Amino acid sequence: MKGSSSFSWDEVKDSEIARKIAAKYKLDGVEIEESKIKHSKVVQDGESDFNFLTRLAARNGFEFFILGKTLYFRDPAKRKLELLTLEWGKNLLAFAPRINISGQVSGIEVRGWDALAKKVIVGKAGVGDETGSDDGKKSGGELVSEAFRKEIVERISCSVRSQEEADLKAKTEYNRRAKKLLTGGGESIGLPDIMPGGYLKLVGLGKTFSRTYYILGTQHTISSLGYRTTFNVEGKKI
Repeated sequence: MKGSSSFSWDEVKDSEIARKIAAKYKLDGVEIEESKIKHSKVVQDGESDFNFLTRLAARNGFEFFILGKTLYFRDPAKRKLELLTLEWGKNLLAFAPRINISGQVSGIEVRGWDALAKKVIVGKAGVGDETGSDDGKKSGGELVSEAFRKEIVERISCSVRSQEEADLKAKTEYNRRAKKLLTGGGESIGLPDIMPGGYLKLVGLGKTFSRTYYILGTQHTISSLGYRTTFNVEGKKI
């Protein structure tokens, strides 16, 4: 999926494009979830298939990756949580969390123009639209509202064809920012079940950081210290 390609599709969903591209490769399997919006035209302009599918996944709020010889193009928020628990001082050997409130907002408004109906289309997303669940935790949107004692809403103008597309763009952008609130990297004893696209429950780290995290990436190594797994994670609430 590294070589650059140029192609265009008419009246198509991003998930349909993902299936067509996946069919070009010798994969053992695919997990492609249906996307909602049908686009009048989608252009791949000198991009590798990997980068192109990464871009399509991002605008739908999906994740895209290849694990082994299986391609995944899916909404992580709809997945059933299959948690693997790591406890500090036992199987969790190290963890370095980072909180970054920069870029967090209370809400996103996407504004576009409906040329047929001759009216403005406004899509909105905000506190409560975070994908996933962390009861008792606060999102970045809640934190900035408390800090400034008012809602901080960012308005974005872009091309949209329908209310559904405007709402999706607003929610996708809001969640893109929300997941940057809490990130971290850690190391555990070697556990092959820790894989990208899964979830980890970390405990023994205090009230703020003992929670469920989404796994961004992993590395499994064997050295003189034995089998170790390092991982990068993110979370939308603290």
